[in-house]
Amino acid sequence: MENTKKVHWKTLAQMIRNPRLKPIEKVLMMDIILYAGVKGEAFPSHQTLANNQGYKPRHIRSCLSSLKKHGWLKGWKRRGYGKSNVYYPNEALYYRNDESDRHYGTAQRGISQPNDKGTTRPTNVTNLNSSNSERVADKDLHTIKREFRVIYPDQFEPSNSIELAAKEVWERLESNKPQAFMSTYLTAARKGLPEGLFYQFASEIEQDPNIKNSGAVFNKKVEDYLAQKSRK
Repeated sequence: MENTKKVHWKTLAQMIRNPRLKPIEKVLMMDIILYAGVKGEAFPSHQTLANNQGYKPRHIRSCLSSLKKHGWLKGWKRRGYGKSNVYYPNEALYYRNDESDRHYGTAQRGISQPNDKGTTRPTNVTNLNSSNSERVADKDLHTIKREFRVIYPDQFEPSNSIELAAKEVWERLESNKPQAFMSTYLTAARKGLPEGLFYQFASEIEQDPNIKNSGAVFNKKVEDYLAQKSRK
């Protein structure tokens, strides 16, 4: 079936386990995905969604706005006079037709795998040389650590869902490069990249077999998004 949509279970699990979304928002997103079915097209009215969940349409509209803000729902619009809305879930929630999920084992789908703790750190993190050794000697250890601190993923505990998205996407794209976690993914989180776009960009990169440097492509996508945002 050419236009069949297949749910990307790992990305869906990340949405369901997102602590920043309210339970009703998660259920609402699931309801829209169920309406979309294999064609990925959902047409329920706000009233229908409200009836399904036992809420007023006004509350449903507020939840839809939150889902859009967090990047899980790209938007919605009326199809025409007297017709219901059409909804556009984030494409990261689906596999592309030419992509397979067979590389995800049953136990792996939706579950972040543990990192290999044996990866060594770069030897030049501090980049200190003999010319500044005397100056450095006058500084206390706390100051040196603060100035040259590098955050590694095996030491990092996410404090919110955006930082969690940054860590999970690093695991998907560059788990063999621990130094890239801070320079690329955590930096993107601190620049304000929405969590939904983390997963969308990761899916787009994973689906393109011609990409050799995932981190560079991810950075370019982030830069383009921030540039477009600043022009609005």
